Amino acid sequence: MNSLQYQLVEVLERNGKMLSAQLEVQNANCQLDREQRKVHTDSLVAVLNKLADALGRIADKL
Repeated sequence: MNSLQYQLVEVLERNGKMLSAQLEVQNANCQLDREQRKVHTDSLVAVLNKLADALGRIADKL
């Protein structure tokens, strides 16, 4: 293998490692985003349940 081929292999290996690291970071960010969305969704559901209960109590008094 000549010098140019060796350099090309090194560049490709480095790029592969950088791409792998970037994908790992993206995966972690997506996981964090999913967890945050779940927390927000759970909070919204809790608020809507309280609102439904309050409206039910108001309707019972009418």
